[in-house]
Amino acid sequence: MRGCIKTLGPGRHAIILTLGYNKGRAVQSWTTFYGTKRAAQVKRAELVTAFYNGTYAKPYKGSLGDFLTHWLKDSVKARVSPKTFERYQEIVDKQITPALGHYPLARLNAGHIQAAYSKWLEEGRLRTKGGLSAQTVVHHHRLLKKALKQAVRMGNLVRNPADAVDPPRIDHKEMHALDGRQSAGLLERLRGTDLYIPVFAALGLALRRGEVCGMKWSDLDPGRGLAVISRTLQQTRSGVSIRDAKSKSSRAAVAVSPVLAKALKCERERQERMREEIGSTWNSQGYICVRIDGLPWKPETLSAAFRARKLGLRFHDLRHSHASQLIREGVHAKVISERLRHSSMKITMDLYGHLFEGMDKAAAGLFDKSLKAKSVGGSRKRQRGRSART
Repeated sequence: MRGCIKTLGPGRHAIILTLGYNKGRAVQSWTTFYGTKRAAQVKRAELVTAFYNGTYAKPYKGSLGDFLTHWLKDSVKARVSPKTFERYQEIVDKQITPALGHYPLARLNAGHIQAAYSKWLEEGRLRTKGGLSAQTVVHHHRLLKKALKQAVRMGNLVRNPADAVDPPRIDHKEMHALDGRQSAGLLERLRGTDLYIPVFAALGLALRRGEVCGMKWSDLDPGRGLAVISRTLQQTRSGVSIRDAKSKSSRAAVAVSPVLAKALKCERERQERMREEIGSTWNSQGYICVRIDGLPWKPETLSAAFRARKLGLRFHDLRHSHASQLIREGVHAKVISERLRHSSMKITMDLYGHLFEGMDKAAAGLFDKSLKAKSVGGSRKRQRGRSART
């Protein structure tokens, strides 16, 4: 079986393969290919090889919307957390499928995708007027590109049309971060409330919201002054679930500052007194950050309570504050990356690289200072040598 190529128009060809015969009639597979005829011939050879190797799959005849539905169910759901899957499902159902889902998967092209991105930027919001942010559209682009990449691997597509699309450029936005004085003021303002320990933990350990809610007393090692970040609480429409840290870097043990360690010790003593007064059912699961009733905070409830204080920042900004304060104090980027539990230093530099710019100038100044010190030391030695000779 060699197959043949039929030109359908400028830059558009049909690769026709005869897969077999049914009652004397040829069973053919048609694959639309966009590009030069030479490239179509190369692709035909690849398909013929795949057929003989047993790896050939017939092109998908359904719509993009149908493919995404099956992709989410069969390839994504078992591989990601419930929260991530819920977010993927929302993007597909509310944005990608309404804009592009009606196109047959095999006929989806870069122009269709680029037009959808432009529309989202202008009028993509669902509840209010206006467009989506460039960052949000980039998230949509990454999801669509990942799905279409799977279609190519499965043989449902000849090539990924999202590869030819340029996502919008993301303008850098300054993060809202507190300095040391502002952090101390925030903690003083919240002292005596049930937000005090969650906020202190987020500031002192660079914790995400779910990590704050998921920490237990068993995660602390007071003797060595360490805390192991081993789990996170995730809240979806179906409820709250516990999820273990997904990578080795996420399960890192981080040092606890003496001031935070003292605050945690006082909180533990308070909780033990409450357990004696109310009974063993009070915070029976051993969570560090609890509400007045002893139950652990839920992520959405914690955010809502924090917003209600009208502090002018998001709960996640506490994590940014921890990082920015360490950068200002001259802590090495690798140490900061480890405390943030990033999987690589590249992530840290992508997020906070702009804050290191001032440190670069300071490093240059230190180099000059070192040269001057060497120069002065050398001149003094030479002076002593001349004096000894005379």
